This record gives sequence, C-alpha cells and structure tokens, in this order.
Amino acid sequence: MRTQKASLYNKDFNAWLHDQIHMIKTKDFKHLDIDNLLEEMETLGNSNPHAIESHIIIILVHMLKHKYQPSRATKSWDSSIFNSKIQIKGIIKYNPSLKKYPASILDKCYKSARRYASKETGIELRKFAEQCPWTIKEVLGE
Repeated sequence: MRTQKASLYNKDFNAWLHDQIHMIKTKDFKHLDIDNLLEEMETLGNSNPHAIESHIIIILVHMLKHKYQPSRATKSWDSSIFNSKIQIKGIIKYNPSLKKYPASILDKCYKSARRYASKETGIELRKFAEQCPWTIKEVLGE
C-alpha cells in the first residue's frame, strides 16, 4: 500500500491531497500516507517563517538603497517596502505565534540584505554598516 500512496503522491499531488483529505474526513486512518503527510506538514510549517524572512530582506535592501543612494530612489522601492510590510502583517495576523519571529531574525536578514544591496548598487560591501541601523519596529513601520 505504501508504494501506491507514494506513487500517487509523486504522479499527481493534487489527486493525492484530495485522497488524503477524504480519508481523514471518513476516518480511514489506516490508509493515510503518513510519511508524505508529515513531510508536507513540515514544509507548510516552514513556509510562513521563510516568507517573513524574505520580506524583511526585501525591506532592508530598499532601506539601504534609500540610505546610500537617496538620489536614485524610485516609487517601486517604496511600493516594494509597502507590499512586504503588508505581507508580513498578514502572515502574523493568521499566525500570531510568529509575532516575535521578525525581531529574532533581523540581524540574519540584515547580513543578507547588505550583500544584496551592495550587489544592486555597486557600493562596496564594507561601506555598508555591519550592524543593522534600524530596529525591527522601524523596519516594519510599527
């Protein structure tokens, strides 16, 4: 049975998913594809933190570009910052346990954003502050 379950999972994820949903609704637990269900749940559980991290990096890159190249600022930078803040707020609204997560990853995100900003602006990496010059409240606009 495990082979059939894995086969459907690998051939048609959507069909596999609906099959698993049906089995849960009908309490047919013995036929569930537990291994793949666990893997999908773990992936799903990691997707929101990864999205928050990505959005913080985007915000920081644009904030750095504003700080180091203010004459090149564009509306698209501001729109990108605004969109990322909205996305983070939405994720946290539906996942309140992630409220403190942005503060816990700010330094890590800044290191990545600093490298991206250097690459995008052509400014040497060493010219960017080594430590994040903003608090998480300033980054998220709280």
